[in-house]
Amino acid sequence: MKDTQNATIIMLTVTAAILTAMIIPAFINDTDSMAYGDAAVRQGKYIMSTGAYDRGIDLIYIVNIETQKLCVYAPNIGKRTIDKMGSAIPLKPSTTIRR
Repeated sequence: MKDTQNATIIMLTVTAAILTAMIIPAFINDTDSMAYGDAAVRQGKYIMSTGAYDRGIDLIYIVNIETQKLCVYAPNIGKRTIDKMGSAIPLKPSTTIRR
């Protein structure tokens, strides 16, 4: 009985030491330790991607492959909505050249 208790105490002590060693860098690290999505997904005629604009500001980029236009959206935490940022941006070059 005493041997199993000692083994359990040793196992818990080692586990606590490992968990402490894993969490200490999060408190010491002075850089921003947020997780960034920065991933792109293609679904049908759309390509969707996320990205960080600034600290605490994330954007959603959506490209319509058929029309070749880019739309940018940002979450509005206060209203709990996703707002469109400006108008769609054409990605293909225009056929007319202005000088």
